[in-house]
Amino acid sequence: MLQDGVNGIVGLYESVDDLLHLTHTQQVLVRHRDEKWVDKVLDGSLRVVDLSGTTRDVLLEMKQHAQETQSALRRRSGDFDQYRLSKKNISKEIRKCLGNLKRGGNKHVFSSLSDDLMAVVSVLSEVEAITQSICESLLFFMSGSRPRSNWALVSKLVYNKRVHKNDEQERRDINEVKNVDAALCALTRNSKSQEVVLVENAQKHLSVLVTSINGLEEGLENLFRQLIKTRVSLLNILSN
Repeated sequence: MLQDGVNGIVGLYESVDDLLHLTHTQQVLVRHRDEKWVDKVLDGSLRVVDLSGTTRDVLLEMKQHAQETQSALRRRSGDFDQYRLSKKNISKEIRKCLGNLKRGGNKHVFSSLSDDLMAVVSVLSEVEAITQSICESLLFFMSGSRPRSNWALVSKLVYNKRVHKNDEQERRDINEVKNVDAALCALTRNSKSQEVVLVENAQKHLSVLVTSINGLEEGLENLFRQLIKTRVSLLNILSN
């Protein structure tokens, strides 16, 4: 679901870029470029570029530690202190990022805008809000938690596959990070006689996690490039 969400938001930004290339859109933005809402749009575009970049970096860090843990399991070293320390550091980064998201907010009131400017700004602000929700859901995923209710917004707008309600709930409950944590915990707490089975189980979950991260990594890289492209388009229009 998260991969579908990331790919969906990339598609939305491709449509936003088409919108920004319309002559009427450019005229509206240029005509109102000295108004505060245009500044808010620019600030928002920078915010989501930074957020997606941070989310991507945290994801890559998690992938690196997962691969290092796979190597440790193959060596049968049994030392997962480094993984726990790395996971603790990643969790700290995630909490900081989520805290910034909460403080930043994205509540806009457009009643004071002209109709043409409202149409453009509301679209850009809505896509910004969805992007923040996508990144927040990814951060919750990496922390081993279920995405909060804002995932419903993302799912409704960019997750277009038809699935049964129970199937969708089951997919939401799956968290590869949580599965890895549980498998490694079981490995450290059980007897040596069960080690072979538990190691195989941990390797299996780590392999699934790395595969999932690979899919998310590609999507986030595409999103990051598309966000930069959209911001450059905005800056070019406003500096015309």
